[in-house]
Amino acid sequence: MGFEFNTNFPYSGTMVVPYGTANSVHNFFIGSGTINCLLPNIPSPNIPYSHFSSSSSTICTGQNITFTDVSSKNPTAWNWYFPGGTPSFSSVQNPIVTFSTPGTYSVSLVASNSFGNGTTYTASIHVDVCTGIQSVSDFNKAIISPNPSRGKFKIEMENEQLKGEKISLEIYNVMGEKIYHSTVQQLNNTKIDISEKPNGIYLLIISSDKEKKIIKIQKF
Repeated sequence: MGFEFNTNFPYSGTMVVPYGTANSVHNFFIGSGTINCLLPNIPSPNIPYSHFSSSSSTICTGQNITFTDVSSKNPTAWNWYFPGGTPSFSSVQNPIVTFSTPGTYSVSLVASNSFGNGTTYTASIHVDVCTGIQSVSDFNKAIISPNPSRGKFKIEMENEQLKGEKISLEIYNVMGEKIYHSTVQQLNNTKIDISEKPNGIYLLIISSDKEKKIIKIQKF
């Protein structure tokens, strides 16, 4: 933060002047005439300090999470940003959001009032798969083996009743990035190969038009 003086007079120097809790440095000039002073744009002390809390820091895919504004200075407007969430933006004070894909997401809030926009506050939310979530029981019969493995997995499903259906297989890493996708007509004896991917935890999502199952798999 500083002050700038412009003049054509030959005498100049430097002076340190206290400003609030910090020091400001500017040039001063000796002579007569007009001095142009450019003052810094200092935010109003009455703008909000944005902050929020959440109903949880870790949720399941598809689960609602509530964000509660706890900003200071009595804000009257809120801009929330939820990249990857539904909705991805909100202007209500305490929004409810869902995330359909596993991963870690950043949530940001800028609260404002009549004095201007406040600071930006950002926190992370982790979205995980809760094993056993599905809408119909058929996918419960699916068995992934070996698990853990070195990257090659096999899906086995006895008495499969899903033949002829379009079944989607998707795999996501813990950052929520899709690293595998294929479509099959039946699950039994389906093979998946992610041996070229880094070791770690992945989430396999088996889904059709009617049902879904999410299974945690591990490559070592």
